Amino acid sequence: MRFRTRLMALVAGMIALIIVLLFGGWWASGRLLDATDFAYQQGLKLTQIVDTAREAQIAFQRQVQEWKNVLIRGSDLELRNKHWQGFEAQEAKMDKMLQSLSSNLSTLSMEEPTKEVKKTIAEHKLLGERYRKALDKQAVLDVKAQAAIDLEVRGMDRSTSAGIDSLVADLQKRVAQRFGDEAATVRSNTSNQVFTAALVTLLLTGLLVAVAVALSHSVLTALGTDPEDAVTATSRMARGDLTERLNAKTPASLIGALEMMQSRLRNISLAIRTVADDITARANGLSQTSERDALLADVGRLRDAIGRIRIDREAGKSS
Repeated sequence: MRFRTRLMALVAGMIALIIVLLFGGWWASGRLLDATDFAYQQGLKLTQIVDTAREAQIAFQRQVQEWKNVLIRGSDLELRNKHWQGFEAQEAKMDKMLQSLSSNLSTLSMEEPTKEVKKTIAEHKLLGERYRKALDKQAVLDVKAQAAIDLEVRGMDRSTSAGIDSLVADLQKRVAQRFGDEAATVRSNTSNQVFTAALVTLLLTGLLVAVAVALSHSVLTALGTDPEDAVTATSRMARGDLTERLNAKTPASLIGALEMMQSRLRNISLAIRTVADDITARANGLSQTSERDALLADVGRLRDAIGRIRIDREAGKSS
């Protein structure tokens, strides 16, 4: 793998690590929000169930009160019609509340309360029929008729009244229990999901960290030293300073290649200096001619060029 590729892979690994951490946090928060939303929706439905049951309870109480008003004030036709309309309105409202309650309970799979509601609906319907039957027997609601009707229907509403009261109390207990169960379920599911997300994130993070460490080790091995030292050595050699040993531990690394190049440059420089010394010594033994002077001038320029490269380690340290 090329050095550039290794560096790019290392950077890509770090970016992948960040993405994994962000995704893990996003996923965990999403699951938590979903669980919270589910718990809220369930709680809202359960609260609406209790409210609906209470509305039905109140509607029935008002229906019974309107029936009593019909009996007490029925001698006045206008008041009789008024209170009978009130009776029918409360009767219809209670039926509507009970039907809504039955539907909502079925949606939440609360079978036992659903059966109780359907039973109450049937009892309420029968009660209305018995009220009407008793009322239709009397053309005029005088004192005698009122007493006869009261005697006929006396106590008929107790079963329905007790049933709706019991239903409300039972629903309150069941809803409280359901709240507790839903909260425990949400808490358990959320804990499991967060644990799973944390575990997956931890494993992926560990894997990516291991890959990053391996790539970092590979990059450092390819360099043979710290990147800062490699840059310093390269800059020093570029200035012509070959005096410092690089002490490369890995010959196949970049710093190993630089050390080999520095050694060869030093050897070449030393060889050129030796040859220049030999040429100068031989030229000094020759008669002074223009060719000899030109040769010595060329050797001098060669010495000047070689002199720009620092190869004497002792000199390099002192300087």
